[in-house]
Amino acid sequence: MLVGGVVSAIYFPLSWYYHHVEAAKKLNQGLFDSVQGVVSDFTKEDFAQNTPETFTISGHKFIYRSASVATPCFSQTSLQHGPIHPQMVLRIKFSGDCILRIDQISEE
Repeated sequence: MLVGGVVSAIYFPLSWYYHHVEAAKKLNQGLFDSVQGVVSDFTKEDFAQNTPETFTISGHKFIYRSASVATPCFSQTSLQHGPIHPQMVLRIKFSGDCILRIDQISEE
């Protein structure tokens, strides 16, 4: 058990750091996709139903959950007082299913 605890204490912080550095590198080097528009089809995360929070911007659907572990991807749902609400105009920078950055343009 002691060895498992030591391995976990080393592995998880290093894994988080690696993913954080990779996400920052993607932003700095412009290695991301971007979409801008009005938030539509917004559904809140529901723990009871085990459903993630989702929204669509300009035909691109984003899906995310409250993170149980640290992640460089956006994971602040409305249950955690997240910043995303219906009818906001946002610019989203993302890589795959990882939201890297959110810029609010305006509210409609």
